[in-house]
Amino acid sequence: MAGVSTLEEANAFLASYRTRHNDLFAVLPKDEATAFMPAPSKEDLALILCRRVFRKMTGDSTVSWKGRKWSALDSQGRKVLFRKGVEVEVLDLLDRRTVLHRQGTFYEMVRVEEEETKKTLAKENTTASSTEEGMRKPWTPGPDHPWKREYEKRVSRKRIREHCLEQIP
Repeated sequence: MAGVSTLEEANAFLASYRTRHNDLFAVLPKDEATAFMPAPSKEDLALILCRRVFRKMTGDSTVSWKGRKWSALDSQGRKVLFRKGVEVEVLDLLDRRTVLHRQGTFYEMVRVEEEETKKTLAKENTTASSTEEGMRKPWTPGPDHPWKREYEKRVSRKRIREHCLEQIP
């Protein structure tokens, strides 16, 4: 292309070629205003350039991510409680932070040690079994419950039939 074989010749060619190229392909803009948008802030850019994965919260307000359990913290460092099965978005940021996103709010995430979860589960199990509540009798419906009313009707019909049969000689 134009007999260029050395680096110096290429640099000299580019200086003259740029003006020819711009004359051939340049287009005047429709609007004088710039078409570029302002650059996002560093915080927004970190949230844009991240790995996003949807997860469901477990019963103890943790989420499983990368083979470990994670808990969400609010801005004051307190654990945030979620209902079981709530869908959340886990963001794996480029600065190696993990953030949880739910309904427009971002929560910092911390790893939960397996020993902590085992201790809390064991504590819950011992308190439930030691209380009187763990040994309560099964629930029975009240006398005005629809099931009972239907049962009483059937029993009374049966009694009437038996009574009528006894009177026949």
